[in-house]
Amino acid sequence: MQANPAEMRTLSTQDAPGPRLKSGVYAIVDADTLGWPSGPSDLQLGDIVKQSFGFARAAARAGAVAVQLRYKAGSSHARLACAIAMEQAAAGDLAVVVNDDIAVARTARTGLHLGQMDGDPRGVRDVLGDRALLGWSTHNLAQVDVAATLPVDYLGFGPVRATQTKRSSDPVTGWAMLADACGRARVPVVAIGGMQVQDAAIARSAGAAAMAVVGAWLRDGERVRAVAEAEDALTLLVHAWNAG
Repeated sequence: MQANPAEMRTLSTQDAPGPRLKSGVYAIVDADTLGWPSGPSDLQLGDIVKQSFGFARAAARAGAVAVQLRYKAGSSHARLACAIAMEQAAAGDLAVVVNDDIAVARTARTGLHLGQMDGDPRGVRDVLGDRALLGWSTHNLAQVDVAATLPVDYLGFGPVRATQTKRSSDPVTGWAMLADACGRARVPVVAIGGMQVQDAAIARSAGAAAMAVVGAWLRDGERVRAVAEAEDALTLLVHAWNAG
């Protein structure tokens, strides 16, 4: 959702970014991975909101540094209900981030993550204010260089490895390019794309501030994990990161 440029002031490239992302594991609650419907009934939405709360609470207990809601096919109403539940569950113990939806992030007072086509971070920063965590996806070094002029707090970079949890036409970057991205970025870089427990030490050695996980904590093969199982899987991922 792109904000109306007429309602925004242009931010100087010298404007300081907002809060910094802590180093660690960045957990994504992905609707497609969890099988959430695009147009849930009231009963289904109630269950989805409960799951949102549960997964966010699990992320906090496991020691993740951020939890993101990615529910692109859902309505703004559904995303808002989930975001509010996740913010309540997190209770300030970790950052809550909404993917793409500026209006929901502003209303729920969460952070926001933007893809390359999701809006101009300069205008979005004006809408959300300086205190909101704002992330931006990058997929090559040219985009990392552009990000140096933008008021974002962290970059997602990848896909470092092939992933089945998100459709993407962007080529796999590999670890060497991740290291290059980390070396030239002015804000923390989150490794994205197919991250597993064995990748934690490699991502850290490449200079990543965090790694984003989806299937590694939400699925066991083809099976969706229950909240308690997901918490256990995420705890192992956090331990692997901290040990790296």
